[in-house]
Amino acid sequence: MLPISMNLKSKRNNMIKSLTLSIGLALTLALPAFGAIEWGFATAANPAAGVGAPGSLATAVVGPFGDGWHNGGIGDLPWNLGSAQGFWDIGGSGSIVLSGMGLTGSYTLQVFQWLDAPFYTGGLTYQVNGGDMFPLTFSQITESTLPFSGSWQQWNATFSLNPSDFVTITAPNGGAIIDRMVLTVVPEPATMIAGALLLLPFALSTLRSLRRNRAA
Repeated sequence: MLPISMNLKSKRNNMIKSLTLSIGLALTLALPAFGAIEWGFATAANPAAGVGAPGSLATAVVGPFGDGWHNGGIGDLPWNLGSAQGFWDIGGSGSIVLSGMGLTGSYTLQVFQWLDAPFYTGGLTYQVNGGDMFPLTFSQITESTLPFSGSWQQWNATFSLNPSDFVTITAPNGGAIIDRMVLTVVPEPATMIAGALLLLPFALSTLRSLRRNRAA
């Protein structure tokens, strides 16, 4: 009985592996090829080129009391804020304009900014093509900047884009310090349904095989 049991177990494990590979393949076929665009601000270049989409740019416009770009290194006192290496202090009502993405669809923008009340309190807003302003929403704290009292935090916004659109991220009157920005695709419901449909034949085949093994 032991060799038969071990053989059935081996077959079951192989089927599970096959199903896992099939799921990965189906999702690869269903999801868009676009991955992400990241603006890291590693240098003082203005505009900064985005990684992930040729021609995408992030242009910083420094407002009142803004201190511009900082490298964030140990010798950059008092601007050595945790592990961040390269960020913009865009000042009150300063902004960063994202352009040249050439994208169509729905996307989520992740903005990593430093908060330390009462001066740096969040409150970033975004506009598409200079239209209505909407607030970014808090997502998570990504790093504490002890011994300073502040922290690096991720804030998100979701919006639709056309190829020629540009997005403006604007600081409140108290200013903002921004480390980097990441733009990622939001899968459409139709895309997720297509992925589920691709999985059905693989799932049914696996269930039939498992039933045959149990009957045997």
